[in-house]
Formats: sequence, C-alpha cells, structure tokens
Amino acid sequence: MNQALIEQRGAAVVVLARISGVVYTEAIVAGVPHALAQEMATDYWNNEVGRPSYASAEVDDE
Repeated sequence: MNQALIEQRGAAVVVLARISGVVYTEAIVAGVPHALAQEMATDYWNNEVGRPSYASAEVDDE
C-alpha cells in the first residue's frame, strides 16, 4: 500500500472510533445501562468496519 492510502485509512479509523465513543457516551447520558451502551457502540464499530455484529446471549443463572 502506498503512504497516502495508509494515512487515509488511519484517519477514517480515528473518525469511526470517535463516533463509536459518542454513541456510547450519548447512550449513557440517556440512561442506557453500561453493557447495552457498550454493545451499541460495538455494533456501530463492527457495521462500519465490515465485521458482522453478533447478539450477545444473556444467561440467567437462576
């Protein structure tokens, strides 16, 4: 890869990371529980970088 492409991709990743942080922060401010807010931010990240999102299975030990 050439240097310009590497720099361009790096800049895009930084923007996506910032937006993922905003998704998390805004969810927390809105009262969303930490685990769900984190999952929302992770889903955003995975969708943008082309990774599939997986639903986490919550296990009830009772």
